[in-house]
Amino acid sequence: MDYNYSDYNEGNMDFESITEYDKEELYLLNIQHSADIIVILSDILSYVSTIESIELIYNKYDKNTKRVPNPDIPAVQSIQLLMLARVAYTAISFIRYQHLYERKINGEFDFSLEPNVNANISNILRTLGTYYALIAAIGIYNRDISQPIIGI
Repeated sequence: MDYNYSDYNEGNMDFESITEYDKEELYLLNIQHSADIIVILSDILSYVSTIESIELIYNKYDKNTKRVPNPDIPAVQSIQLLMLARVAYTAISFIRYQHLYERKINGEFDFSLEPNVNANISNILRTLGTYYALIAAIGIYNRDISQPIIGI
């Protein structure tokens, strides 16, 4: 019998027979799901920062401006959230690799682990890139409010 996500949400599945392996997979996927939501929130903050940066530039030429936005704050917050998500993705990737490696050693997994190694390398590089973006954003924030954070 085929199940889909809506069956899961409606409580139509028998979870008594679920394997420990599948429980662990679901656990990792739930963490990934949370990280995905964090990335969406990060993107929203990045969008807010961009809009506020545009306002900041226009406000230089508006003599009636009462409110000057600080677009650096949502920019830094955006990258902080992205860093959190990247660390979660990297941890999940390594845990998944370890599980597959153990299954391969036990003869339960017949496929190459190379794609998982590549995923781990990718996650490390993306996390490092996000770390440097965070360092850059904080540096720009500390340097000058009149210059919006662009390109991060």
